Amino acid sequence: MIARKKEHPDLAYIWSLVTQAIHGKAVLERMEINGRQVKIEGETPSVERIIKILEADEKISDVKVIGSVSSTAKNNNELMKLSMTIHD
Repeated sequence: MIARKKEHPDLAYIWSLVTQAIHGKAVLERMEINGRQVKIEGETPSVERIIKILEADEKISDVKVIGSVSSTAKNNNELMKLSMTIHD
């Protein structure tokens, strides 16, 4: 059981961290967890702000934009696709 826990990070912690990072006018459309790799997609007023919040957490590393950031026409939000690695 301990080995399994090391392979799979605490899902409640991941959810808490992501919802804290996107708090406000951001919308999370998809979150994919594969072992320690997490990918999120959605809309936010500032992708840079979300990256800074995620990078500030000691259990998160390798926060990267997947593809490029683009803006939506109707509300000027940025479309985001991010990946990150979770650590113990």
